Amino acid sequence: MKRLLMIAVLAWVVSAQQAAAQETITVMWDRNPEPEIAGYTLYAGTSPGVYTVAQWVGNVTQRAMTIPPGRYYFVVRATNIYGMESPPSAEVSTTIA
Repeated sequence: MKRLLMIAVLAWVVSAQQAAAQETITVMWDRNPEPEIAGYTLYAGTSPGVYTVAQWVGNVTQRAMTIPPGRYYFVVRATNIYGMESPPSAEVSTTIA
């Protein structure tokens, strides 16, 4: 069985846009170096290590999200063409004021 490796660096960028007490952020990560990557799932939550939202983003390396104020934690996992998911990336967090 093939083992899937995840090498990702997550980052966040808070935009200057504010709409109805929400901020638009962009979460970005490094592309997985393995050749058979089908895409990525972005996980988010409001507690470290607890992710209540999972969003398949396809074979891209960033996702914009509009979220209300609070503290958020993110990881990303790659999925290969065989449906195997990598271990999670390092967790990053940000606070939206």
